[in-house]
Amino acid sequence: GSLADSLDRDFFWGFGSFFIGMVLCLLLVLAAEFDSQEKKSTQKHIQKRKHIQKQKPVKKRAPVSDVSKSLVVWFRSNKERPATLMLILTCIGAFILTVFMGMDIIDPLSRQVNSVGGLTMDALQAGKYWRVVTALFVHAGIMHLVMSLGMLFATGYILEKVLGPIRFTIAFFICGIFANVLGVLCFDMDMAGVWGATFGLCG
Repeated sequence: GSLADSLDRDFFWGFGSFFIGMVLCLLLVLAAEFDSQEKKSTQKHIQKRKHIQKQKPVKKRAPVSDVSKSLVVWFRSNKERPATLMLILTCIGAFILTVFMGMDIIDPLSRQVNSVGGLTMDALQAGKYWRVVTALFVHAGIMHLVMSLGMLFATGYILEKVLGPIRFTIAFFICGIFANVLGVLCFDMDMAGVWGATFGLCG
């Protein structure tokens, strides 16, 4: 009905805005990284050309952003597990978004979870197949989120260093999608969260 159509519109708008924001965040990180590399290259070039102790000050470019540079420092300090960190950040960002979309932060109802991207049998039958992915980042309350992220961090801390970021990310989505589909089709469960993906990775 009109209510379901309205919820779907809100969902598309909310998650679309969120992923656009994530892309902009990554662009800021890349811009800060480029700015840092260019400054290092400039300094090395000056040192090669002038073999004197006192060098002329290097002309500074306009800073990109303190926030983006902080993100670069943070990613560098955890450079062996960037995929795990990005998945955790995505889950946190998606949770904040779903709360703003009307989901209760402590103990949401099933219909609230399903309205913001959870996976159900009705959603699959309606052809909303993209929910097999979005359900991975939807969590039913703050405690569900905290426990899920704890599992994801513990799993990623070990496995990402072994598999590498790309293979770890691919394995995460394969396990998560398979768990969501299996839970709905075989057990008629409403699916939300990264538990299925993390259990699949552990297996």
